[in-house]
Amino acid sequence: MGKKAGKRVDDASMEKKKEKDRDKVARRRPAEQETLMVAVERCPPQSQLVFEWVVGNGLGDEAVPDAQKAYERAFELRLAAVEQKARAPLGDDSCAKGCEARHRSVVGPVFGPQSWQIDAKVSPPRATTWSWVGFVTVTDCAPCA
Repeated sequence: MGKKAGKRVDDASMEKKKEKDRDKVARRRPAEQETLMVAVERCPPQSQLVFEWVVGNGLGDEAVPDAQKAYERAFELRLAAVEQKARAPLGDDSCAKGCEARHRSVVGPVFGPQSWQIDAKVSPPRATTWSWVGFVTVTDCAPCA
């Protein structure tokens, strides 16, 4: 038989070893927890511009007035659609990892300047006008409980 057979550990020495291990565990410091301010700073508010393009086209001798009328009709429809998108329920991806969305504010409407492209040299004359309309959403994020 080998050397290991001669080294038998008695019950008393095993108890001492277990007691030492328990003392080491008891003396260990608990893992440092993240302070509240660090957790809050890790979860800043998030903002997003939700927008839709608004386009109006006109053709012929009345291309410009037709384009403006089409733009005005489209503006109302796009405004309603983008507001619905902005006020939709919060998604899970609104905030950073380890944070949860608590409240969302919707600001707007906001819109860009109306631009024009009028091509009177072609037959029939064409006119196009466009801009964007949208809402800004601000989501209040907080550390997960």
